[in-house]
Amino acid sequence: MPSSISSFRRFLAGFAVGLSAVAAVFLGGTEAIIRSRVDGVHPLQKYVRLFRETKSANVVFGDSMAAGGFTGVAGFVNLAREGDTFPQIDRKVRLYFAQRRPDRVIIEAGLHHFSQSYLASHDDDEFPRQLAGQGYGLKVFEGVYRAESLTYWKLALTGQPFVPKYGFESDGARLKDTRFSQEAPATRQVTAVREAAGLLPVPAARRDRLWQGYAEMVRFLRDKGARVCLVAFPYAPEMQAAIAAHPQYGEVRAGFADLARRTGAVYVDLIDAPLGDELFENPTHLNGFGAHLVAPDMEKRCFE
Repeated sequence: MPSSISSFRRFLAGFAVGLSAVAAVFLGGTEAIIRSRVDGVHPLQKYVRLFRETKSANVVFGDSMAAGGFTGVAGFVNLAREGDTFPQIDRKVRLYFAQRRPDRVIIEAGLHHFSQSYLASHDDDEFPRQLAGQGYGLKVFEGVYRAESLTYWKLALTGQPFVPKYGFESDGARLKDTRFSQEAPATRQVTAVREAAGLLPVPAARRDRLWQGYAEMVRFLRDKGARVCLVAFPYAPEMQAAIAAHPQYGEVRAGFADLARRTGAVYVDLIDAPLGDELFENPTHLNGFGAHLVAPDMEKRCFE
């Protein structure tokens, strides 16, 4: 019996050593793949570098609507990021301008930020550390890479390059060329109706905390001398019609107008802008063509 136990212990020890060796090879190989084939072109890492290195006083903050909806305006950088909730936007505003003096600042006035899905979202704990230069020593442990490790191995083994899902412009914008107009009219309508229902703002009584957060962020910027513009980005025609059936959207739009009055900001509501579906990626996001068209006019409405 002792001999059997001893043999089993040796087996477990050998298995553990072998498993550790495999894990070390996998992690080391993944790290090498990331650094040699992915990191230089990954849009998120380009974003982190832009955030940390740019000195621009003129900045756009928001989520994907702003990230893909504003580009090509001289002097501006776009630091909006896909999926950002208001707490994340607020944290980035304060981090970026902790050591910089702001001038013209555009904040996305997202009606959907008041929806249940956005209010229930949790902050990304890793990303703020990356922006502050406090990321992990090894990239393989960073969440943005960790989730795609097997994909990177597949690309490396087949000799395929890593191709980002969207382009990253020199000013930070992430543009897509997809045209919503390519969808059938009935499909566009159904998609918009579903989107309007899914992003429906919560009842008024549950919005107070978020309004307070927006007001504090705007005052933070105003106290630093910034000219602040709250922008509701354009919706496609089908989405404009879909939200008309829900008074909650109108209430939030009125709330942003009131917030601007109380804080000395400017509110520019472009939701009902007369733009065709060919300028949108989907019901709520401009594509690259739309962003280039809308951004200069948006900047003028905000600051002239």
